Amino acid sequence: MNPIFKTLKPSETLKISAKAKELAKKGLDVINLSAGEPDFDTPQYIKDAIKKALDNSKTKYTPATGIKELKEVISEKFKKENSLEYPPDNIIISCGAKHVLFNILFCLLEKNDKVLIISPYWVSYPAQIILCRGTPVILETEFEDKFDIDLEEFRRKVKGCKAVIINTPSNPTGKILKREILEKIAKVCLEEKVYIISDEIYEKIVFESEHFSIGSVSKEILKITFTVNGVSKSFSMTGLRIGWCGAPILVKELSVLQSHTTSNPTSISQYGALEALKNPLCRDFYEFIRKEFKERRDVFCRELEKIDKLEVFVPEGAFYVFCKIKNTGLSSSEFCEKLLEKELVSCVPGVVFGKEGFIRFSLSQSRERLKEAAARIKNFIASL
Repeated sequence: MNPIFKTLKPSETLKISAKAKELAKKGLDVINLSAGEPDFDTPQYIKDAIKKALDNSKTKYTPATGIKELKEVISEKFKKENSLEYPPDNIIISCGAKHVLFNILFCLLEKNDKVLIISPYWVSYPAQIILCRGTPVILETEFEDKFDIDLEEFRRKVKGCKAVIINTPSNPTGKILKREILEKIAKVCLEEKVYIISDEIYEKIVFESEHFSIGSVSKEILKITFTVNGVSKSFSMTGLRIGWCGAPILVKELSVLQSHTTSNPTSISQYGALEALKNPLCRDFYEFIRKEFKERRDVFCRELEKIDKLEVFVPEGAFYVFCKIKNTGLSSSEFCEKLLEKELVSCVPGVVFGKEGFIRFSLSQSRERLKEAAARIKNFIASL
């Protein structure tokens, strides 16, 4: 066995969500707030496009990095919506944004290369860096500082790194990095010759702020920026597994890697993603999920803020609520295990995001269910 696996564990979010679903199958009234996926159905026009692709026998191999039509639409999307100039030949389509991120790290890193990630971070960043022979370097941010980045600390930590991963809006906090801070981060990366991997999978789910793509700062910054996105969150297509990146370099290498691993992204899913991006109804769906998640956030955070021993970070985007639980006296894992056991509410421990003493709730339930979950959480904490 490859010794690297002695240090890696399965995705905790998928594990907890699976346990919650298992309890629900037994007839228990579980409120699953651990799932990192929207609970909305995939839009019908996307499902119709996939059915049409099946009927037209679009079930054979495609080019390793995706069909030309989808690359062209993604290139145009980058240009119009993000002010990014990635030509179609520099678009790599893969089996979800997670797959894209792994491929970039695998092609970019040499043994022991360092990659800076910002804590709290998405659970798979450090695991993927380690799998790709690299070394994660952690930049801490704090709840008391609203998870803002200290630029002097960023400069110190990023020195000597091969790349930095930027995730905005963020999983798990819902933090949005403003244009001004991204411009400063970009300048440091250019000076230090550090590549930027910009994970923008939640770009359409923003509330009080606006999403800004770091690669649009300048032509020089674009040359060092891999911009990653996909249809999983914005179109509720998590299981269909289509993600992509605009790649400034390593296009040939990414293509070769993918040709020897997956051969190509799923053919019919590519046609679904194509319809998702080009159909005029997409804007209606963006606005629907953005508005619904904002209303859920407002309802849930209002209820959580009434609970003693719980401190709430109100998210600016994405669909998660990150809470500080240090005053409960429980570790994050203990809190999640006992909450599921006693009140049948599932959430994810902050330790897997690099932040012990915190927990993450997903807004992937109706407003009524979120109110019920908050009541159960209140009962649980009162019983401690």
